[in-house]
Amino acid sequence: MFNKVKKALKRKEQDLSKARDNRCVPVVEAMIKMIGEYDNLSMREIDQGELNKNYKDLVQEIKRLFLDNDIKLSDINYITQLCLKPIETIKYILNENFNHSLSAVQDNFWGKDNADVTIKDLNNKLIENEE
Repeated sequence: MFNKVKKALKRKEQDLSKARDNRCVPVVEAMIKMIGEYDNLSMREIDQGELNKNYKDLVQEIKRLFLDNDIKLSDINYITQLCLKPIETIKYILNENFNHSLSAVQDNFWGKDNADVTIKDLNNKLIENEE
């Protein structure tokens, strides 16, 4: 009996999640496009008044998008998380790529795996550079 209830709850949770994605993912895609095409994006430090002025039109467009797509208040955090996901993914991939490249350069510099570098190796390089 408990397993049937557990399975039914899990199925309902998956259905709700799928319904939320069906409702929210197209809105996320539209939001990202709106943000990318917005002319007044400011990447510099500005005061709150100017910030509100710069983004007023975009915020109004996004509110209209939410209204037109019957977005729930409980969806807003999920939508913003999904908007940030591609940026976070790109950041992660770039960091991993550059860290891998840096590690390869360091291995080449030391002539061995970076994890095998000793304090003596470091000291020898410092002495070598002083000469």
